[in-house]
Parts: sequence; C-alpha cells; structure tokens
Amino acid sequence: MNKAVEFLTREKSPVGLHWYHIADDARQLIAIFQDDDEIANEFRSVLAEANKRIDAASSVDTDKKNFINALPVADKIKQVLMLKYVEKKTAKEIADLLHYSTVHIFRLHKQGIEAVNTALEQQSRPRL
Repeated sequence: MNKAVEFLTREKSPVGLHWYHIADDARQLIAIFQDDDEIANEFRSVLAEANKRIDAASSVDTDKKNFINALPVADKIKQVLMLKYVEKKTAKEIADLLHYSTVHIFRLHKQGIEAVNTALEQQSRPRL
C-alpha cells in the first residue's frame, strides 16, 4: 500500500470507543457514591484513565488534520483529503459537496496523495 494512503487511513483504536461508556458509568457512580470517599475516589481514578484513553484515541484524527493542513498545496486539495480521510466521505459525496465532477475529485485526490508522499519522504530523511 502507498505510504500516503496508509498514513491517511489509520483509524482510531476501536478499543478507545468503549471508554466513552466507561467514563459515563464512572461519572454516574461518582455521583451515587459521593458520600463515600473511598469508593468515589476509585471511580475517579477509573474516570481519569477513561479520559486518558479517549484523548489518545481522538489524537489520530487531530494528527491527520494537522498534517493535511501543513501540506504546501491548494486549499481545495486539502479539503478533498480532509473529507475523504477524516470525514470518511466517498468521491461522489465529496464531488456533490464541492460542486466538482468525480473525475476532478480523483485528480485533486491524486495531487494530494503525491503531496503527502513527498511530505512523508521529507520527514523520514535524516537532517544534517
């Protein structure tokens, strides 16, 4: 697989998604056991861990957004990459949103992937 596509298709850890439920449960249990400091503190530590895991899972999309925004390409190319790899839109959906043909979206996407490959190559080169 192309390095650019591999980088851009990285996903949030599916394990991270269940931490939202754990955090909600911990908040409710902290409220229920607010008069018992020992039990409430246990649930506070669970909540802190859940929040840490949630932040880690959401950092993947933030990394993608920051990387795409830093590319030295036209905004419309960045927009296509964002819609495809962050918003998970299809080429047809992107074309409809941006009022371009799907063929033009594929052209912009190709230019974006070339820019991502160049940026990744530059990052991996040792600096003197």
